[in-house]
Amino acid sequence: MTIEERIIKAKCMLLQNEPWFGQLACYLNLIEMKDIETAGILPNGDLYYNPDWINGLANSELRGLVCHEVLHLAYQHPFRIQSRDLQLWNIAGDIKINNDLYYKSFFLKLPQGGILPESNKWTFGKITIEDIEEKTTEQIYEELKKKLPNPPKFIIDLLMVDVNSKLGKKINQKLLGKLGVKSKDLEELSRDWQGRVSNVSQGKLKGNMPNGLLRELNALENPELSWLQIIQERFSRKEKKRSWKSANKKWLPFYYPAVVKDKSLKAVIAIDTSASMSKAELTQTLSEIWGLANSYRSIKLIMITCDAKIHQVFTIENGNKQMLFNIKLKGYGGTSFVPVFDWIEKEYRNTIDVLVYFTDGRGDFPEKKPFYQTYWVTQYSERSSYPFGKIVKLRKTS
Repeated sequence: MTIEERIIKAKCMLLQNEPWFGQLACYLNLIEMKDIETAGILPNGDLYYNPDWINGLANSELRGLVCHEVLHLAYQHPFRIQSRDLQLWNIAGDIKINNDLYYKSFFLKLPQGGILPESNKWTFGKITIEDIEEKTTEQIYEELKKKLPNPPKFIIDLLMVDVNSKLGKKINQKLLGKLGVKSKDLEELSRDWQGRVSNVSQGKLKGNMPNGLLRELNALENPELSWLQIIQERFSRKEKKRSWKSANKKWLPFYYPAVVKDKSLKAVIAIDTSASMSKAELTQTLSEIWGLANSYRSIKLIMITCDAKIHQVFTIENGNKQMLFNIKLKGYGGTSFVPVFDWIEKEYRNTIDVLVYFTDGRGDFPEKKPFYQTYWVTQYSERSSYPFGKIVKLRKTS
């Protein structure tokens, strides 16, 4: 079987088993080129590959390669680079993409020698990029700039630069002469790929979208996502999990785990009641908590009010959501975040999915980072340094 036939077979297998990737892979044009070390994608969908390198890949790795290159275009990486360093941008893009593909490893694998995140983090020497799912490629790039000022020589697989651009001069000129795409074409190509991704992400195929894609594209259009959107997106991922107790019917007679709903989603919502939030903000917060509780029947929300000590603990489930409209918040003393973390450690150790803390950020923090994801929802993120967790800007009510 020739290399081209193997790649075509990989596309067909993706159409059957990963149709979201398979349909987008149909837009790729296969072009052999020995001037490159491995493989690379152009903004127009031309997939260049070194035949000697491809020959060394297993079929599952070949499928992984095709999906990897598809995601560079789906994520709009060739059109978002601007004046960033190409090598570092490629690393940031690979971290983001391969983190998504990591969860599909039972059907496809990523070729060895590349950037291979595991469990939502990537480690290189003493450097670790954590919480990849929660970050955009731009955020990962900025983190790499600080932690990795001299990037290692990973393979550049984004052959996206204009022949006459400054970035273009960093890459082999002979290669650029063959592969260059003019800047004036990029805007149109970007729209083409946006349309293709939108078309294949409708209906049944929506569930096959990579976990991080929707969040990444939403963040590009609206970089300040509301806390509610972020938590809903997080729970949408966690609501479904793989279970060996049931078989995945599409793989029969082979036994693979089925996707089932997780009936034990838990979130702690902590509200700093040290007079740091206005009445309008508290009303907005309670309203949005109602919306979150209403979105997931299986969710369990534990709401805590705390200034320098815990005053109230409410458990909100599907049957008692109405109580949110009757809560009278207590507090208005000093500020310490420690009691909430201590309470979670005692009452819900290793069993909660996320903590959302509404605060101005001025108070005492725990000494150790907790095992669960923490979101600090605030209007005053620039006034304080948070030792861990993610900062989400609280949107003002109109």
